[in-house]
Amino acid sequence: QVLGKQHSAGGTESAAVVTFVKLCKAATYINNKDSNNVLFVMVQSVIGDLKQILFNPLKPFSRGQDKINFDLELMIEFFLACLRLNPHNNEVLKVCLNLSSPAMFHYVLVKALYRIITQKRLAWWPQIDIVYSRAGELRNMFTDTLNKVSQSSTFSTTPLRISGITGVSTLKDILFNPQQLRSQYSQAFKSKTSDRLAYDEGPNNRELLLWIVRLIIVDPYLMLHNPNKLDHETQMSTFELINGLVSLVHDTSMMPDVAHTAMESLLVLHETRHIELWNPEASINTFWSISSQVLFSISQKLVLHQIYEYTSVLRWLREILVLRNAFLFHHKDNAYLGSNIPMAKHAHTKLEIVFFIYLWSIDPEAVKIAMSCFALFAYEADIRFGFDE
Repeated sequence: QVLGKQHSAGGTESAAVVTFVKLCKAATYINNKDSNNVLFVMVQSVIGDLKQILFNPLKPFSRGQDKINFDLELMIEFFLACLRLNPHNNEVLKVCLNLSSPAMFHYVLVKALYRIITQKRLAWWPQIDIVYSRAGELRNMFTDTLNKVSQSSTFSTTPLRISGITGVSTLKDILFNPQQLRSQYSQAFKSKTSDRLAYDEGPNNRELLLWIVRLIIVDPYLMLHNPNKLDHETQMSTFELINGLVSLVHDTSMMPDVAHTAMESLLVLHETRHIELWNPEASINTFWSISSQVLFSISQKLVLHQIYEYTSVLRWLREILVLRNAFLFHHKDNAYLGSNIPMAKHAHTKLEIVFFIYLWSIDPEAVKIAMSCFALFAYEADIRFGFDE
C-alpha cells in the first residue's frame, strides 16, 4: 500500500522503497527453480510499483541531493535484480536505453552492465550476452554522450594549438623546453576547470562517458555486435565508434582519466580477435581502412604538437603497432589486401614524420620509443614483403 501511493520518495515511502529493493536483491540469491518460494511471490507483487517509482522518466527518484549516490546505488541494485529475476522482461532496460531518459538512468544502466561482466555470478544469473542485441542502442548512447561532452565548455575535440600559447613559437621551444610548454598549458586550461560538476551533484556526462568507455574495455562485443547488417553498415558503425574514442585521446589535458581509458579501449579493440569483429565479412580491408585512420589522426596531432602528454601517447602508439603486426601476422597470407589504399599510405608517411621529429626530443624515453617504432615498421613490411612490393 505504501509503494502504491507513488509519492515523492520521503519518509515512510522512502523506507519502503529501500526495504523492497533489498528484498528483490535477496531473492536473486535463491535458485530460480524454486519458483514457489514465498520471497519470489512477495517480490513479484511489488516489483511493478518499484519500477514505476525508481525508473519513471517523468519523475526521477530522489531522496534529496545529499543522498544522490545512495539513490544511484539503490537503482543499480534494483536494475540488476530485475534482470536476474525476470531476464526476458526488459521494461527497465528499454527506459534506460532511451536517449531522452534522464542521464542518471543511462549511468545506472552502464554501471549495472559493468557489474554483470566483472563480478562473480551465480549459476542461474543471466550473462551479459542477454543484452548483446542492444549493441546499436549502446553505440547511440556513446555517441550522444560524446557529443554532449564535446559541446560543453570544458572540453573540445580540437585541442589548443601551439600558436595560441605565448612564448612557444618554434620546434626548438617545443622539443627542448617542455617545462615552459607545460606551464603554458596549465595556465591556458586553469580557467576552464572551475565549472566542472562535482560527482556529489550526481553523475555528469563526463562520468557517464568514462564508464561507457570502461564498458568497451571489459566487453567490446557490447559495441561491436551488428546482427543483420550489411558489411558496409557494420564497417561504418565500427568506424564511428573508434573515431569517437580517438577524439578522446586527442585531449589528455582536460579529461586525462577519460583520455587514458579511451587509449586502453583502443588497445583492446586492436587485439586480433576484436579486429575480426570490426567487419567479419571483410576484416583485413576494414582493418587497413579504420586502423590507418586511427594512426593518421593521432599522428597529425603529434606532428602539430597538439597533444600534451606526448610521451605516453607515443608509448601507446607503439603498443598499437605491436597489436597491428600481430593481426597481420595472423593473416599473413592475405595481409596485403587493402594495404595500398591512400589512407594507409598517408598514415605511414605521417607516422614516419612523427618518429623522426621525436628522435630529437629532450625526453630520452621518447627517443627510445621512436627508434623502436621504426623497427616495428620494418617488421610490418616483412609481413607484407612477398605480397606488396
